[in-house]
Amino acid sequence: MAFNDVEKLLRYFNYDLLDKPTIFNGAKSAYMLSGTKLHFGKEMIIEEDQASMEASINV
Repeated sequence: MAFNDVEKLLRYFNYDLLDKPTIFNGAKSAYMLSGTKLHFGKEMIIEEDQASMEASINV
């Protein structure tokens, strides 16, 4: 991703990525800021699947 695209993305989220959970997907992995809390409703994902997904994300 070009640096100016990253800047535009961060401006869109107002540099507040902890309160607005954001996952960046790369070619080989996914990334999010350390301390980010993902909030899914029980109707969206079961606990085991959420734990598995979170374990696969680099922080």
